[in-house]
Amino acid sequence: MADVEKLYSDHSFVADLRRLAKYTSQIVWSHHAKKRMKERDVSTQQVLNVLRSGTIHEPVYFDNINGSWRATLRRTAAGVEVKVGVAIDLAESVIVITVI
Repeated sequence: MADVEKLYSDHSFVADLRRLAKYTSQIVWSHHAKKRMKERDVSTQQVLNVLRSGTIHEPVYFDNINGSWRATLRRTAAGVEVKVGVAIDLAESVIVITVI
C-alpha cells in the first residue's frame, strides 16, 4: 500500500502502477486528462498501454498538497509517443492527471 512513509523508487512506483492498472476499476480519469486526450486524439487504450507498459519519463515524487505519489510515464502507442501524468493516491487508486 502506498503511504507517506513509503519512499517510492521509480521501479517500485511502476511496479505498483502496473499491478493497480490491471483493473480499470482502480483508475480515475481527471477531467483535465479526458480533455487533453480529446484534444490530442489519444485513445483510452493508448493511455492504458502507457500505464501498463510505459517507462518513467519524469521521476516519482510525493505531492504533499494532494497526498499522492506522482510521475510521468511514456510509451509509443499506436505509432505515437504518449506521455501520461499519473498519481497513486493513499487509497491505491490510479489517477490519470494529464495526457501529453
